[in-house]
Amino acid sequence: MKNIVYSLFITSTLCLSLAGCISSHAEKSTYDQSLTEAAYRYLFQHNSSVLKQQASAFCIGTEAGNEKQLIAALSDVRPKVLVSSDCVLGEWAMVKETRQKALIFHVEDIVCESSDHCTFRGSYFEANTSASVGRYIAQRIDGRWLIRLDPEKPQAVS
Repeated sequence: MKNIVYSLFITSTLCLSLAGCISSHAEKSTYDQSLTEAAYRYLFQHNSSVLKQQASAFCIGTEAGNEKQLIAALSDVRPKVLVSSDCVLGEWAMVKETRQKALIFHVEDIVCESSDHCTFRGSYFEANTSASVGRYIAQRIDGRWLIRLDPEKPQAVS
């Protein structure tokens, strides 16, 4: 199971790092930075990592062209949020420059049935023994995105 989660995470990381892709499916999808921001905030707070807020940084995979805006929107988050290309995967996820332990997060496969109801895949990688990937549901209620794990799509955690 650990190898499957790790392989899924590596595939996501390569896609996001090399191509800058948060994939969206066909006609029903739209990109909404407020959703992506809310999704990352949710994952930062609701993950099974050992490090959690003690990580030196949260590294994120973002859609091509919006990195600066998303990092700016997350500037209040501690630890500091960096783009995934500033981090490396090894035995642990680490910040390239400092070699300190980090957490790497991805939000991808955003599919919106309407402007207020979307699903996405969220994941994190901490170390060879700690990673997860899951499907999430996002609903915008009174202008605010509420995120929850999709009960019909089990989360894979190692």
